[in-house]
Amino acid sequence: MEGAEAQYTGSGRLDTLPNSLFIEETTSDEGSMDGDLEQYEDSLEGISSALLEPGDLFYCRSSVAKGRDQFGIFLGLVGTQPQIFLADGRWVADTNMITWSSPVLRGFATEQDLIPIRKHLPVKTLEMRTDDIDLPITRSFASDVPHVDGAVLMQRMATISAATLDFRRNNLQLMDSVYERIADDERYKSVLLDDIYSEVLDLKPGEVPFEAQMAIYLELRKNSTVIQPVALNPTIPSYVFLPKKLAKRFEQVCGWARQYQEAAADAALGKNVSLVLGQNPLTKFIEKARRSILKSRALRSPTTTGCLGPSSVQSFVDKKVETKDTGIVFSEDEKMILELLWDCYIRVPPTVYRNKHHSIGSLILRAIGAYPKLRLEREIGGLLLQELGVSSPWADVVDRHTALPIRGRRGADKIDFLFAESEKVCDEIGLTENPDRGLLQDSMAHLREDLGDLPVFVVDSVSTKFRDDAYSLEPNPDMPGSYWIHVHVAHPSAFFSPDHIFGKRARAVNETWYHQTFTQHMLPTPFAAAMSLDGNSPTMTTSTLITESGEVLDVQVRPTRIHNIIPLDPLAVHCALGRPILEQAYLILGQPSNTDMTPVELPSEDVLAQARMHLPTLQKLEKLLEARSKARRNALPEYADFPTVRNALKASVYNVEDYDPDRLSKSYHYMGDPTIKVVDDRHVSILRLSELDRYHALTTMVMTLACESAGKWFADRNIPACFSGSTTQPGSPLSVLNNSDASDTGRGLPLLKTSAAPLPHVWLDTNTYMQFTSPIRRFRDLLAQWQANSYLRAVADGLIKPGDDAGKIQLSLSRQMVEQFILEEENFRRVRPMIKGDHHWAFRALFRAFHFKEAQLPETWDVMIVRRVQPGQRHEDDTGVRGWLRPFNLSVRLLKSPEGWEKSARPSSYMPVKLELVDLALGVVFCRPVGGPSDTPHHNGPFQIVPKAVSS
Repeated sequence: MEGAEAQYTGSGRLDTLPNSLFIEETTSDEGSMDGDLEQYEDSLEGISSALLEPGDLFYCRSSVAKGRDQFGIFLGLVGTQPQIFLADGRWVADTNMITWSSPVLRGFATEQDLIPIRKHLPVKTLEMRTDDIDLPITRSFASDVPHVDGAVLMQRMATISAATLDFRRNNLQLMDSVYERIADDERYKSVLLDDIYSEVLDLKPGEVPFEAQMAIYLELRKNSTVIQPVALNPTIPSYVFLPKKLAKRFEQVCGWARQYQEAAADAALGKNVSLVLGQNPLTKFIEKARRSILKSRALRSPTTTGCLGPSSVQSFVDKKVETKDTGIVFSEDEKMILELLWDCYIRVPPTVYRNKHHSIGSLILRAIGAYPKLRLEREIGGLLLQELGVSSPWADVVDRHTALPIRGRRGADKIDFLFAESEKVCDEIGLTENPDRGLLQDSMAHLREDLGDLPVFVVDSVSTKFRDDAYSLEPNPDMPGSYWIHVHVAHPSAFFSPDHIFGKRARAVNETWYHQTFTQHMLPTPFAAAMSLDGNSPTMTTSTLITESGEVLDVQVRPTRIHNIIPLDPLAVHCALGRPILEQAYLILGQPSNTDMTPVELPSEDVLAQARMHLPTLQKLEKLLEARSKARRNALPEYADFPTVRNALKASVYNVEDYDPDRLSKSYHYMGDPTIKVVDDRHVSILRLSELDRYHALTTMVMTLACESAGKWFADRNIPACFSGSTTQPGSPLSVLNNSDASDTGRGLPLLKTSAAPLPHVWLDTNTYMQFTSPIRRFRDLLAQWQANSYLRAVADGLIKPGDDAGKIQLSLSRQMVEQFILEEENFRRVRPMIKGDHHWAFRALFRAFHFKEAQLPETWDVMIVRRVQPGQRHEDDTGVRGWLRPFNLSVRLLKSPEGWEKSARPSSYMPVKLELVDLALGVVFCRPVGGPSDTPHHNGPFQIVPKAVSS
């Protein structure tokens, strides 16, 4: 500690990070945009392929056609490689084409217009091989289109450019006011581009001319200091606006930084600057930062990947990691500096465009002097905040995101308001104290059919908080050999309307969000508890009349009441039916006393016996559902049967403190680390779609049937709802996909879609499919229930006959309202993987186990080879070969080996490797091969890793 402090206060610069682990890197902090994007290399590849149609016009930058951003016309895909005709007369085949949330002018060019351009383009993906490695790299390329063939479209794009400039010139004052009109004083604001149009131009999205859209888009880009695009869903572009008060405060910080820089220059000339520095808030901040960093390094080692290692002590209080105050209190001025650093370095979505705030952040990092041999970029800024004690070393993106519908987070003011109001209503009704349905009014009570003593299976684990679905089987006495499969789901829509505060809350959060450190329920907890299925529950029942050959004869949807509940454990049902249980791999780190070290528990004999009591009924259900799966496939001329890789990774975390919205202003360090449990399939499960049924849970198969039947019932009556579907991509018909390899990243898998009208679902072999089984936790299911309620009331009131077209009545939501929701929902679908967090915690567990020896890891691992890309700049030995670490499916970058083993890598092969670096900031494991590839894994034994204290 004293030696480290001497390095800070002495005349020399710090030569190495105390307790540093990794390689030294450049001191330059001026990274290019390409360098900043390297961490998104894998996700950016082909990102535009599913978002554009041939002939669409958009604004872009090509990674190979160097020069200005410009208009481009999407020509189509060859494999996964987009082809674009640029406004300057060149064509590009560019996998890493960047659009930055550009507006899109659909159908700008017709297929006929594109013919003269396409004849100059390659007809297959451009590939090359380098460094004697067998795996090809997709090669981006640009070339000229003869003027005679490109002139017409070039002129049309030039006309659009001119119109955009004219619109800006004629509306300068309006363009300059975009930020002031939309930004909030206090909070981050995430706004859809369409809503920005409405706010600025007072026009509906469909009424905004394209040149006006482009003028606003370019204005947003120009103000990158306070406005940044959200790189989540290019289909529905949105932007984050910095709060006005923060923008003003950041200007103050920039002023202090300039003064500090000028003082440093004067000091170099021999001038006395002590008075100037003493008055500058940065001076005290830097002094406090150095003190805090020294205290942090007494506990944790910093790493060049921008993360602190685990604590040298492990202490817990009330099942939470113990904290130790640094004794440092930040002034209001210093909190402003912290806010700027937070915004620059760890805010999510990250800033896409580098701006002056990054330069100020780099200046502060240099002045502190704690990271002299590191490139001062995003991850090192995050490391500083960890060492300052204002951010946890394991902070998840969920807690740093300004555009997620998660309560308490920055930018979630609307969510906070809706939650507070809905909870207030629960208090007023009395639900908070007593979650009893009797306190609520059932609008469908007069239509409910009482199902009497019909045995109803509720198959949920004991930890399930709200039970929202159940199922039953009933022979059809009118037709021997046929059966009614009933799916009974909770019926919350019968107790409130879409305009009720519960409905507004549900729409705003879209679904129940499950994370390792919290669960956010779509509906208020007391209300959801009242809706949970029990022995006298109002339900919405979807009934399917099915034959033993899997033919569906009839579908009914009706409000019901169930009584005879039979609770069963899902794993017990699985075991009782003799369905396969896959071997599990696990990695567990942390304190044994803080969690159960058993990764997977098989059901007890008592629990199994309960399931076996009903085995004949369960087996009959299984046979009927398997027959239905076969019948779906048999009904199609060609069905989807391509191989897929099962993703079973699941991470659990313990001992983490609750989220604190004021965390950035509090300085304390952690005297311990979370306990992490990571579980995955031991072996890669590559299965064809037709093979999945034997691995699916029975409940999954039942719910798939219910959603298929509900989709048909809604489609037959022309009821608008959120129909799910999928369609094949051009160039990737089922005949090609069914003969593809599971690791073939060039295959264009069927695209998932949602529509207010029915559409086929290629993945599931169904003509219609609509989620209708989880209305407590999914808004689209709740929306469908409201629609069904309206229709069933209209039938009961004699307004229409059963089966009539719903166009004759007024539903709860019009088709236009449903379509608007579908557009909104796209954003939620993009952020769902981000909220889940399994890979975040799996990487952190491996980081601690490998670099800090918290567990005994294998000497060598298997990597399943996937593809090759252009080698990144992060490591000089990067070969560009990419794969998945097995088990746990963590992203791998393969490094050069002395023997050149990587040269024979091939897709889907397994290569033995040694780990070299777990890069938490990049989300990548760097590995070096120690042997050649094979068709089967090199390691097949059990993979069961627990903390050293437990294993010993």
